[in-house]
Amino acid sequence: MRLFSSSKPTATLDAPDVIATASDTRDYDPWWTALIFGAGYLLLGMLDAGLSFAFAKYPATAIAPGAKLPPIWPPEWVFWSVWLVIYPGKGVAIWSVWRLRRKHKLQAFTWFVLLLLFMDLAFLPISALTNNNPAILSLMDASGIIFLPLTIWIYGRYSKTALLWLIPIFIWGPFTLFIKVWLWWLNGGNGAI
Repeated sequence: MRLFSSSKPTATLDAPDVIATASDTRDYDPWWTALIFGAGYLLLGMLDAGLSFAFAKYPATAIAPGAKLPPIWPPEWVFWSVWLVIYPGKGVAIWSVWRLRRKHKLQAFTWFVLLLLFMDLAFLPISALTNNNPAILSLMDASGIIFLPLTIWIYGRYSKTALLWLIPIFIWGPFTLFIKVWLWWLNGGNGAI
């Protein structure tokens, strides 16, 4: 049973004329290396969150007390739970492409992943430094949405399976942008709560 691979050929970004299949990489990387990537991304994300909330003005929550919340605003535990799914999914998606490293040049992919990792790790510190300003939160979420088509294109060029692992962020990103813009609007639209 294949959980992490696709039997369909996928083209690469750096060498579009080279086709790889799951059978090309099966012998190189055991399935448990996906767990290392998933757990590593989760650890980085949770360490970043813990440090950010430790130094935030409002450490118990991502939103200032007294802010008017949209009626569909999820409780804090939902945010944490979703990220407990998204971060490992991102790690396994990276692994799904990384395992093709012997067949394809992954320099462009590596730089793109480092950019996305930087954006992930910068989100909560910036949120803490700006006292969870809804305008800043909305702009940061919007920047993530702008990268979605490029993310789909780059990951999809290497591994369709990687895209499956990214489905949670493809759903969560637009939803959080929507509720943060709504939060901004409910609280005067001036960026301050």
